[in-house]
Amino acid sequence: MNQIPDYQYSENIAKIVVDSTGWYQLSKSHLENHGVILNNADPKSFQLWNEENEILLFVEGEQDGEFNDEDEIIFRGEKNPPPSNAPYKNNFYTDENVYWLTWGSQEGLRYGQENAFPSEELPDWKKPIYFTQTVHIEKDEYFAKLGLLSDKVHQQWDNFDHFFMNPPVNNGTSVDYVIQLEYPATNKFQITAEVQGMTSNTHLITMQWNENLIGETHAWEGQSIEHLNGESNENSSIPIYNGENLFTLINQEEPNEDNGYDQVYLNWVDISYERFFKTDSEYVEFKTEPDQSGIMEFLVRGFNSNNIYLFKKGIARLQDFLIIEDDISQTFSIRFQDNIISSGTEFHVFSVMALDTVKKIIPMEPIY
Repeated sequence: MNQIPDYQYSENIAKIVVDSTGWYQLSKSHLENHGVILNNADPKSFQLWNEENEILLFVEGEQDGEFNDEDEIIFRGEKNPPPSNAPYKNNFYTDENVYWLTWGSQEGLRYGQENAFPSEELPDWKKPIYFTQTVHIEKDEYFAKLGLLSDKVHQQWDNFDHFFMNPPVNNGTSVDYVIQLEYPATNKFQITAEVQGMTSNTHLITMQWNENLIGETHAWEGQSIEHLNGESNENSSIPIYNGENLFTLINQEEPNEDNGYDQVYLNWVDISYERFFKTDSEYVEFKTEPDQSGIMEFLVRGFNSNNIYLFKKGIARLQDFLIIEDDISQTFSIRFQDNIISSGTEFHVFSVMALDTVKKIIPMEPIY
């Protein structure tokens, strides 16, 4: 039996629900309008919990010991994950993930604060102009029992996916999927797609990217999954566009009396590509590359607001970076430097326009 976490006994507790992954804000008025009674809470005592884990917070304006109207709590929220070790990313049952906000007990967990002012003169190789971005597309649009997959399907229900993207790829047909990408820097990219056979016969599936064949035709049998892989190098003539790209699956099995009916569904697709440090969505998330270490400089462009946040995931809020206004595009950029100690250091850069509001705020009674 799971033990009830200690924070559930707090005299001051509110249930916070999110259903997508992103950065969220909670203001005093937002909480109070949903019936949360703060009673002059010391903002330094705000703590946010998810299951048994305390979540890092940035609380704007907490230094004066008062949670004022202009102050806000900022945190990274995640949609409800699938079961541990599941080979898919969307939870079958709900996207809603529950967090618990408490206050009045002790000082909460906070991001550190680091100076990111670009004070060093660096050579160009210390100023990367693009990074590797991986976009994952997975939509739960069609449900399938997959009864042929195992005679113990109900005991193994969560061990494999049952939801796929519509429409199916039937024999002798093709299906197009529109994929949005931001600012590719080169023609170099890799694609991995997971597809699910629905029928018991042989499947023959080919991929296209922007009407160009990519990868080999894959053949497999029965009601099982297959991973399709394709890649394009930077000298390739296969285009990759800023904005809409067309990903196509072609079922090469022609309908006839011998092979009968064939059907395949797309489960998910990953596209990894080299992307400029630029955004149209007020948000850029990137990781440093294996060959990047020591002091590095980054210039991130395209924001429509000059109120920009910069976080190093799980570590610190970076501040004192430069904000540059482009008079021609009427957008803003930030320029910052950081000492990279390990590869894969993850940065989140976003403007206030990208901050989301939580789905639900529910005041709760403590457990006695």
